[in-house]
Amino acid sequence: MLVATAGKGGVTRRYDLRDHQASFDLLTKDTMEILEYVEPVDSNASTYSHRIYGVILRACTDFESLARDLLVAAGETQPREKMKVHDYRKLEPRLYLQSVEVNFLPWRPDPLSKTPFKDWSTREPPLAWYATYNAVKHDRGHLGGLGGSSGGPVCPPCPCL
Repeated sequence: MLVATAGKGGVTRRYDLRDHQASFDLLTKDTMEILEYVEPVDSNASTYSHRIYGVILRACTDFESLARDLLVAAGETQPREKMKVHDYRKLEPRLYLQSVEVNFLPWRPDPLSKTPFKDWSTREPPLAWYATYNAVKHDRGHLGGLGGSSGGPVCPPCPCL
């Protein structure tokens, strides 16, 4: 079990990351189902489908929810609904996400490797995949397909995309 504990003024909040497990499991299942139809190879990185689109949107929405939950657990006083991507960067000193490397093992011939949070504390926009997600919410033409318009997996919470 992963538990984040943070306190402010003597009040401690426990946040159980298992609250997001069912969603992650469903994203994993849906991703693996997509890969029954679309081979995970470079030549298919621009493949587009409404199923891929849906998984990417759900994965990014889950990232937002998790980031907000972690910030609240850490004592953030700003209302959840007002939090934006620049607020999520406050997680970096606690989670060290800039150095996280994500490897999508089913990709062939070699696993696809990405560092989705690289330089996010100083880069504008902070997360290229998050900017793509925001753009695609309003215009699906911004989505490049299985690999995303940013040249790789669009969203780290999803096990492959």
